[in-house]
Amino acid sequence: MHTKWMAALAVCGCVAGTALATEQYPSTTVSLGLLADADHGRSTALSAALAASERWSFTLGGGHTDIGNAGATLAGDSFNASLAWRPGHWSIEPGYSHWRDDDHFSSETPELRVGYGHAGWRWQLIGERPGYALDYQLAVGPLAVQRHFAFRGTGIGAGASYDGQRWSASVSGTGYRYGDEITRLRAVLGAPNLARFPRLALLAQSFATLAESAADNRWSASVERSFTRASLHADGNWQTDALTGARAASVSVGVEVALGAHASLDASAGNQHAEGLGDSAFVHLIVGFNW
Repeated sequence: MHTKWMAALAVCGCVAGTALATEQYPSTTVSLGLLADADHGRSTALSAALAASERWSFTLGGGHTDIGNAGATLAGDSFNASLAWRPGHWSIEPGYSHWRDDDHFSSETPELRVGYGHAGWRWQLIGERPGYALDYQLAVGPLAVQRHFAFRGTGIGAGASYDGQRWSASVSGTGYRYGDEITRLRAVLGAPNLARFPRLALLAQSFATLAESAADNRWSASVERSFTRASLHADGNWQTDALTGARAASVSVGVEVALGAHASLDASAGNQHAEGLGDSAFVHLIVGFNW
């Protein structure tokens, strides 16, 4: 899955791979992703990718997410787009993703990935500029005062992957810095007269929205074994929340199966553990069509 970590993580409806691989151009792949977790998280996403030539490809996607419990809810819409240019062994991939919760909380991440590949190996440098904005209310006497808070961070990371005939594997990590804004936001969320705010703790609690939270660092790893018309894969993801310092980890296993010459189904199941929030099981389905 093309990661913003989960994005791999979450459902950006990533283009499913082994069974639909093709070297004919132009090639179009459309995929529908469905995700559900035990913390009442639900996501759907649709993604389309066009491989115009060996050097150029484009991806565009969007979706909707709902999570909640007895005390709070979040409902957000997502959008993501990326472009890949591959001159020879090199690759340059600018991208953008956006998530908004009912106009009370939003996040956006412009990113740039620069890679070099040779003999099945690929190394990649990652640069991100995540931004977050939230609206909240402070109770001042009988009045509720509307406030707005926005901050940005910088993410620097790297990754490596190997793609062989039977085995594939990848690992990547990104660290983030936000400056003094994180300290100010912690003070805002701890104010005793805070009447309303987007329940930011839910972002780290649900697997469906974990990628939208402000992270201190993110790591991911995967391994895949390919067969004639199917593949097995295992994925792991780790994250530390920049606001709370809580750590979250998830592991999943899945199978991708070819459904004829132009379709595939990828089904995964896993478990996420977040400090202070317990465990949450999840399932993830991706149906892909290629022509």
